[in-house]
Amino acid sequence: MSKILSSKQTTLLNSQGQAFVEYILMILVALSLVVVMASGFRKTLVGIWGFYIKQISAACPGCPVNPNYRFR
Repeated sequence: MSKILSSKQTTLLNSQGQAFVEYILMILVALSLVVVMASGFRKTLVGIWGFYIKQISAACPGCPVNPNYRFR
């Protein structure tokens, strides 16, 4: 036996489906922005932290930094 839905019921089901699809798309957009930002800022942060690590690891405060030191 097939069940026939009224026009109000089908509209309600379509609205709920659209809201679900929009929610999933918003989650995907937010996650993609986070991934792009994290990969873009990684190089900048590595450069900044690398500078400070080299300065801290010097033999004395006024000594030159060893150019062979690699922090990565």
